[in-house]
Amino acid sequence: MSGHQALRFEIYQELGECYTAVGQLDRASQYLNQARQEGLQDPRPLVGLGVIALKENQPHEARNYFEAALALKPEDDQALYGLGQAAQSIGQLPEARQWFQAAWERNPDNLEALKGILATGEEPESLELAAGALRSHLDRRPADLKMLQSLADIYVRQGKVEDAVDLLERILIFEPDNIEARELLVRVQG
Repeated sequence: MSGHQALRFEIYQELGECYTAVGQLDRASQYLNQARQEGLQDPRPLVGLGVIALKENQPHEARNYFEAALALKPEDDQALYGLGQAAQSIGQLPEARQWFQAAWERNPDNLEALKGILATGEEPESLELAAGALRSHLDRRPADLKMLQSLADIYVRQGKVEDAVDLLERILIFEPDNIEARELLVRVQG
């Protein structure tokens, strides 16, 4: 890709992402397709088009875009996450969880994938997977109080009351006005 072609690609890609963010999906699609023509080996325009398809409630079309992005870059965490969103949107929660987990494993900083893991399961093995992912995240970011509270919530659902109380008390040390943590603590200590 020449320098000018690379610059055009980046401009089109950025414009596509911006228009997606503000909900102008037709315009976003136009720019992402132009980016796709400039950077044929870059998965980002395909991921962007998949996001648009999801916003337009077209999960099967979105899946096609995300799969095409993975064909270009098999480890693309955004495409893996997008496949999870597509599966979740049509009620295929176990498959969605697998895609979210794959995205999170590729990029542990992908908090959306971590949230996807949390949102797609209540059965014991899903809760344990989510708890393990949260513990791993908190090893790297111990001050992430929202994720600490999510882990406490999982511990409550797992019946690990003492562990939940410990986490909730830690949260309240740093955020004494955290109403959610306080209410959960009162409910757990019953």
